[in-house]
Amino acid sequence: MKHSPHTTNAAFTVIEVLVAGFIIVVLSGIAVTNHFSERPRYFLERAALQVASDLSAARMRAITESLPVKVSFSSGLRSYTIWADSNTNGLADASEKDLRTLDASPGIDVASTMRQGVFASRGTFVSTGGVWLISFDAPGVVSRQVYVFPSGQVRCTEYEL
Repeated sequence: MKHSPHTTNAAFTVIEVLVAGFIIVVLSGIAVTNHFSERPRYFLERAALQVASDLSAARMRAITESLPVKVSFSSGLRSYTIWADSNTNGLADASEKDLRTLDASPGIDVASTMRQGVFASRGTFVSTGGVWLISFDAPGVVSRQVYVFPSGQVRCTEYEL
């Protein structure tokens, strides 16, 4: 039996397969490491956006219902109360209360210089201070501030400390 001189065995060697597998393992290890190092920053952003969204919704509620909507942060700072003060007594009655709990991961600390604020029926905001969310778990200390301007605009700002 004669072999044709043009016939070749097209296959990968064991070394080529091992090198390709090693490259795949190294690249996937880098991707997983980057993913886990960014998780604290993601949780911080999610918590800040939740507070900002609730504050924006409170402003819209004040405008649509033409009532003052009050925001009060509790002393534990993991929850806040938003209510439309329909009887204008300044207190959150049982029929007015809308309690919100901040869904922040354990690595996020919350500090508020704003204990209570009021969105007027035109959407303006009367209060001083803001809400700070700080993550000590991220590479470097990262914080986000949720601030409400007197015009009622809500803004999130990121700071690296």
